[in-house]
Amino acid sequence: GTHSYAVELSGEQRQEIMDKKGYTAEPQVRRFLQRIVDNMLPEILGEKK
Repeated sequence: GTHSYAVELSGEQRQEIMDKKGYTAEPQVRRFLQRIVDNMLPEILGEKK
């Protein structure tokens, strides 16, 4: 299903997504944004929890 697809997204790909949105920030801020991206990915991919 979609869950394995979300897992397959590497940190590099997530960083690319964040870079495209203009998120270049301090490491701790980037970690915070990464958590948000990780939380949003399942919804973006159509997986409702």
